[in-house]
Amino acid sequence: MFSDKQVVLSEYDFALVEDVNLLATPGLNPIVAAVRLLQFAGYYGSVDLQYGVLSPVGTLEKYRNRGLIRKLILEMIHPAADERGDVLLFILGIPHFYRQFGYEYAVPHKTGRILKDPTACFPLDLPSNNTGAQEAEPYMLREATIADIRYFVKLSTPKQLCANANLGTYYDYAFWEFVIEAFSPIRTQNFHDVHHHACVVVDTETKKDVGISLTSHVCGRWTWEVFTLDQDQDDSDPRAVLTSRHVIPSVLRQLKSMDRTFYECYNIKLNGGVLPEEFDLEKRQRGQFPPLQFSTLLVGLTPTHPATRLLDSQGKLDPAQDGYRMYTRIGSLPKFVQTVAPTLEVRLQTSAMRGTSARLQINFYRKLEGMSGRGLEIVFQNGRLVRASDWVAKTAEQEFYELRESKKQIESQQGVNDKVDSNVQMTLKASFAPLTFTRLITGTLDVNELLKRDSENYVEGGEARLLLEILFLKTDHYVDLCWF
Repeated sequence: MFSDKQVVLSEYDFALVEDVNLLATPGLNPIVAAVRLLQFAGYYGSVDLQYGVLSPVGTLEKYRNRGLIRKLILEMIHPAADERGDVLLFILGIPHFYRQFGYEYAVPHKTGRILKDPTACFPLDLPSNNTGAQEAEPYMLREATIADIRYFVKLSTPKQLCANANLGTYYDYAFWEFVIEAFSPIRTQNFHDVHHHACVVVDTETKKDVGISLTSHVCGRWTWEVFTLDQDQDDSDPRAVLTSRHVIPSVLRQLKSMDRTFYECYNIKLNGGVLPEEFDLEKRQRGQFPPLQFSTLLVGLTPTHPATRLLDSQGKLDPAQDGYRMYTRIGSLPKFVQTVAPTLEVRLQTSAMRGTSARLQINFYRKLEGMSGRGLEIVFQNGRLVRASDWVAKTAEQEFYELRESKKQIESQQGVNDKVDSNVQMTLKASFAPLTFTRLITGTLDVNELLKRDSENYVEGGEARLLLEILFLKTDHYVDLCWF
């Protein structure tokens, strides 16, 4: 948490509550409640974004139910996040609790599918050479070094990861520098210091780097997070045409032996520099921590990744499960819409409503904590998003009065100008229960699913529904927030 290599927070990204009465007692920590605000690089379509993450959030038990976390979040964390430009905030926390602060279960966290006994999936069945000895693995794993960072950045773009997501997080230079340098057995001082392991895939014959692999061991789960192959090779070399089918068996056969030594470096230090046997549970258990398990591997690659599809086609993966939906907060919907306007305009330009001029008014009925307004108005002019702002729906009395005045104006102009001005904007209307719109704008649910979810959700007319379906389509997500 306080590593000098940390890249998702600084020493200023903490909000604390201290009990001043404890300051007078030597040896007592005066901190009784705290929230930490992290920052991640991400994207929405073609637009780069900043995400904030509240983790951890905690209060000592005897100080709970006093509103301490409420004050920290609403008076310190939310203003700080809004000021630095975090357009989305996420929390992985207590069920239902954070809804009171403007959070809704929306964006799913990156997940995976279980591969049982990965070492047995591809038995070692290599051909023998002329001397009768078994040939070496065609591809080997080696430890990543600082010199490999740019190679990892090159091979971990959303496209390389097969992340067909419109909302996700990046594995950028800072991420790989942190993973490769900070998570090192040399730096480890306790059980939890090492939990991500980056390796380079090397062609045994040519000695060339041909891919990357990243695993993690967090919360008791051994996970294959990243695996990509470098297709930018010499096309004249038949071996340069890499496929997952050729490389995966070698990688999976080596992962366990590579990772056990890496993740159990703390146990190695405590046992005279020797890796305890896997069955030696006593030497592999320290205090409250159970031994790390390597019997199952969670394949955390995307559903469309060649490795996922290959293993699935061979029946080696457990059925897919829905990802954990995180608490998601959009502090200012107008700001978010304006920020992602380039992506929304592209969606509009390639649709049946290309070039439209319209005023889309969305009513949220009431303003809750953490929301910037009771409604949202988005204005399009000739297919361009010209404004997004907080909006308040008119009362029934106000609408009746405006309609009556409008009729009087039309009657007074009859015979003078019967032709309707073609440049007058359409006004399209919709209503959604507070916070539920978060699921639509983040691509978690589509319009039809959201309308079925709550009785308050309503779209007035087919054009309003079509425009919402075009702008806020249901999409895949690739959000990984558990590597810090």
